Amino acid sequence: MKKKQIGVFDFIPTDCAYTAQVIREWYGVERAEVTEHTVMQDFVYAFKERRDSGDPYDMVFICADDMMGVETAHNIREMDGECPIFLVSSVDDFSIEAFRLHVLDYLTKPVSPERIGRAISRIKFI
Repeated sequence: MKKKQIGVFDFIPTDCAYTAQVIREWYGVERAEVTEHTVMQDFVYAFKERRDSGDPYDMVFICADDMMGVETAHNIREMDGECPIFLVSSVDDFSIEAFRLHVLDYLTKPVSPERIGRAISRIKFI
């Protein structure tokens, strides 16, 4: 079975590492490869490169603590209208925008393995 490819973007390195670790714990390292990004441009570039190479992310988790995260989600959605996007935030300021972007869930920091599991379970290919 091919590992799920999961991208995580958060401009706060400790938050990025924490969210990625929770995802790894829930999925298990044998079932998912989680890639961490703390620079928006690097994340968008990696997303595009993976998509163009035929090995796209199966889902992405994007920090939405400010407009940078929302812009990142917009960029991803413009490149791929199907990729499951989850927004992770310490604020609910962008929940309306999340709806417009068709994100699968809006998670509040700090995320727990149980909450990650409930969010990911909304995808039919777990």
